[in-house]
Amino acid sequence: MAKNEKLRVRVKCKGVVPDSTAGGPSTVSKVTSKGKTVISQKDSCPFAIQISRSTEEEQWLVKTVIDEHLCLQSRNVKACTSRYLASTILQKVDSDPRIPVTALQEELQMDLELSISRMKVFRAKSIAKEQLYGDYERQYNLLRDYCLELQTNNPGTTVKLEVCNEPNPDVEFGFGCIMQLHFCIRQTKAKVFPNAEHRWCLRHIHENMKLQWRGEEFRDHLWRCATNTTIRHFERAMNEFKDFSAEAHEWLSKIPPVHWARSHFTGRAHSDCLLNNLCEVFNSKLEHGRDKPIITCLEYIRVNLMKRHCIVQKEIDKCKSILTPTATTILDTIKTAASKYKALFCGSGKYQVTGMMFDQYVVNLKEGTCSCRYWEITRIVCRHGVCAIWEHIQNGEKAQQPEYWVHPCYKLETWRAMYSNKIDPINGRSMWPKSRCPTTLIPPTHHTQVGRTKKKRRRAIDEPTNQSTNLSRKFLTVTCSKCHNKGHNSRTCKGQGGSSQRAVGGSSQGGVGLSSKDAVGGTSQGSVGGSSEVVVGGLRAKKMDKGKKPQVQKVGPK
Repeated sequence: MAKNEKLRVRVKCKGVVPDSTAGGPSTVSKVTSKGKTVISQKDSCPFAIQISRSTEEEQWLVKTVIDEHLCLQSRNVKACTSRYLASTILQKVDSDPRIPVTALQEELQMDLELSISRMKVFRAKSIAKEQLYGDYERQYNLLRDYCLELQTNNPGTTVKLEVCNEPNPDVEFGFGCIMQLHFCIRQTKAKVFPNAEHRWCLRHIHENMKLQWRGEEFRDHLWRCATNTTIRHFERAMNEFKDFSAEAHEWLSKIPPVHWARSHFTGRAHSDCLLNNLCEVFNSKLEHGRDKPIITCLEYIRVNLMKRHCIVQKEIDKCKSILTPTATTILDTIKTAASKYKALFCGSGKYQVTGMMFDQYVVNLKEGTCSCRYWEITRIVCRHGVCAIWEHIQNGEKAQQPEYWVHPCYKLETWRAMYSNKIDPINGRSMWPKSRCPTTLIPPTHHTQVGRTKKKRRRAIDEPTNQSTNLSRKFLTVTCSKCHNKGHNSRTCKGQGGSSQRAVGGSSQGGVGLSSKDAVGGTSQGSVGGSSEVVVGGLRAKKMDKGKKPQVQKVGPK
């Protein structure tokens, strides 16, 4: 601004005007006038705006406007701050919070025609997120209002908020803080659910095993031991594992099989799942919401659950069978395998089911059990039970199809009843009821670690770190191309394997079917630093020093 007063304001462009005679942009030059060198100001940009007003109470009036630019365009503007960019990209960040900073940078440079650094765009995105999601501490103050809104729009909802009444010594204001609760699964299970089973994820057991024993053979033995449903088959698989590796067998025997082997499951859970997939799927849905402030994170979970209920309800409406789609697929596979068995009625509702290779089990239809224990563990009819049910129906007995022998937890009506209660939407913050609690909630003490926050999961010891198609050379032993020994390459070779010279045909030391000297089908004599003679098929070739041609002469009988 050339002039900035209370009644008059004049704005003038200070851009660089190119000099057509000199060929370069310059506004200041030195000229000679009357024998003296003086500084001459060349023509500046004519763009100017002048506004004024008679008194401070009146409106501003534009008096002069020269809308003509002769200066060069500048791509660096001081008014383009990170806060200005944050207001520009606010809607884009709201629609896609995971949009990359590089994509925002390229789009802003094309729209504004300015040079914008990546860090400025990063700061602008952080400011936009703070405006959208709210301040970290402010959301703790609104936590009680959020709980009241949930209870108002979702009748019957129970919200429990645990707080610590003592003030936080590390924070200057506030009367209470959220108490972090750390539950021990074993102690909680023993007190609250004493009869519940506690299973361990077999994949995590395998990850611990891979720290000492890696390979597909160890993995196959582990899964063979875990998937067997009877004690006899489990013991047989453990003995095979012991013959394969006694140390790995001893390590696995220290883990109680009641936590990871199907043969020791009681069947109270009606599931033979060996992995922690239920929790892993839920954690994968929270990946993009767990780093948000507390109310934003809770809303992210609630919205995902609300959408999931609607999606599952659509799938339920499409189903027409008695069982759920997953249970129907499992039972169809069991029916296909049951057609290869034969059932023999033994009285009292018991059947002897026989297959190939002395595969024989006892099925009790009255108790709904089979000696293979699959029916007892999962409460889904096994292939031996399906064969016995078919034989029972064929004999003229009044019995229903195998679908009706499955536990009610796998039926479609149970699935429909589970998702009958929906999660209702809630209003925005401006319409939340105000809590009458006089205390103020403040966040718990949190120490920010040095460096960038790690968001990626920890990879396994043998899992590739990159996503490329090339195989990793990790855990591979290199072979030297000179001495053919393992453990080093040709660059670091120090003659560990002997001479690096090769030969073909004959005996060798440090070579393959060769003499250690350069001989092909004959003998050789040589010297160091001079010439050497090599006999090849009756011809004697004399090796000379570097730069000289070898002399060849015929040897043998004339």
